[in-house]
Amino acid sequence: MSCFMVQQKHRCFSNPLVGLVISESGHATLHPDIFSCCSDPQEHLQEDGSWFICSARKRLSRVQDLLDQYKRLWKQPFPGFPRAAQPRIQEYFHAMICLEKGLLKGSVFCSDSDQTRGSDDIWLMAMVSVWRYDFHPHVVTIGLSREDELLPHLGTGCGQYRPIVLVDQVKSFRFPHFRQDFELLVSWADRAEAPLWMDVIREVFDPPPKETSSDALLSAYNKRISRFRKTPPLAHLDSNTLSRLSSVSVGYRNFHSP
Repeated sequence: MSCFMVQQKHRCFSNPLVGLVISESGHATLHPDIFSCCSDPQEHLQEDGSWFICSARKRLSRVQDLLDQYKRLWKQPFPGFPRAAQPRIQEYFHAMICLEKGLLKGSVFCSDSDQTRGSDDIWLMAMVSVWRYDFHPHVVTIGLSREDELLPHLGTGCGQYRPIVLVDQVKSFRFPHFRQDFELLVSWADRAEAPLWMDVIREVFDPPPKETSSDALLSAYNKRISRFRKTPPLAHLDSNTLSRLSSVSVGYRNFHSP
């Protein structure tokens, strides 16, 4: 009988992390019924007579690293598999198949995610790429990740595939520091030919205060906020960064021009 890690790679499941059990506290374990015989490393005899070394526990460890990273950044456990993310995850499965063949760019999208807990899509994509495909994603949260976490630290054992970059933007590029962080990351991805996925921010502003005809200062403030509302998330990036972004992602134009 084939190992589950081989069977599940390209199969469609309602749960993209099938085989894993993630507790409410953010701790991942192998499903006991599916991996009752699994110890890592362990060789399994395949139906075609070849031997396969199960990587379940190594992948589990890397998924746990992502869960720990999320918890450290957001001060709460990962909320689990969101139903709303399922259509995008199905698209991501197709992208992973393309990546195996070396033919792929990432994409820029906006999930309108809850800014108090980050992008469910980005973090779930990262876990899927580890668990289902044994890739090595690099997740950056613009606005929360430390400077020493911006660029991947790739060691040995990263497989034959290019690294994958996933960006969760929670701070606006109006602020130079966050814009520079992203420019550095895009430059690295361009040089490394690493596909980049990004969930862009939708800035939320409080309703403008009511003004009187004599309140010129308040009127100017409201006009400024109105301009911010109409400014696309990537409009603050320079042409060089946009050019590099176009080499590793598609869809960014939807968030660059009004």
